[in-house]
Amino acid sequence: MWVQLRSAFIHEIGVERAVEESARVAGEVVEADVVDLRASRLDLYADFANWILVQADRAGLVTHADLVAHFRAGTEEIQTVQAGKTPLLVRLYRKDIEVRQRGGFAPVFWGGWDGPVTRVEVQAGSQKLRAFGIRTVGDALLSRGDVWRYAVSDFLELREPTAGARESWPARDEWRAVQATGKEAFPASGLVPFVLAQGDRVRVLRALAGYLSSLGAIESEGDLRALLRSLPSQLAEVAYGRVFSAEVERKRRRLPRAIRANVDFGAASAGPGKEAPWAHDPSQPNTETDV
Repeated sequence: MWVQLRSAFIHEIGVERAVEESARVAGEVVEADVVDLRASRLDLYADFANWILVQADRAGLVTHADLVAHFRAGTEEIQTVQAGKTPLLVRLYRKDIEVRQRGGFAPVFWGGWDGPVTRVEVQAGSQKLRAFGIRTVGDALLSRGDVWRYAVSDFLELREPTAGARESWPARDEWRAVQATGKEAFPASGLVPFVLAQGDRVRVLRALAGYLSSLGAIESEGDLRALLRSLPSQLAEVAYGRVFSAEVERKRRRLPRAIRANVDFGAASAGPGKEAPWAHDPSQPNTETDV
């Protein structure tokens, strides 16, 4: 049985009770206790007053997903912009315009505000929920904050373009408010960033094992420890001046923010021109710090 909880029902009695009541009705229909409630889609949103997106803002929308934007006729205002598609998408749109055109109960929560309202909406389908480690409705309810934070921090950000690289652009004040909503309004379990990082770790280890075995075959070296000891000098041949700590720092920026540790990469570096490109001198003994 598939059950869709509509927003009006959720707002009327609360999401937890809406789930309980729906499960009770489903149990009456099938004449059995319904105990395995699986999450098939999660929709989250937040409304922000007096915020209007314009065409110039598109340059600051940073994402690896496809972007689709619709503009208000005769204006520079963006009426709707969507990043991504099923199973994960983030949509920003003028909710006040939609209410005027189609009606709805959203103004009930706006406290009499009749100006522009931009709604940020996150939609995660079953495939993405499973990738996040979310299977049950309980998982989804406890991990709402994790999904929101991933969507508006790692999947999409609105930044202020500067002279530097896009990764270094600062988040816009409006977007900081969007991100803060995840901390203030939605509970988080830590499940999503943990699952994502663990999945990446396993993929990297599998690839590394394959590459090491290939290198061992080329070097005629079947002793893994001996092969690893020779890696620093061999990697230096292909480092092209890159510094290992700088490469680690750059790639850590791609990880989910919730799992990033506070690492002082400056302290880890010996300084420009002093640090070995990719690893410590292989002639030095291994220590716990080196590992």
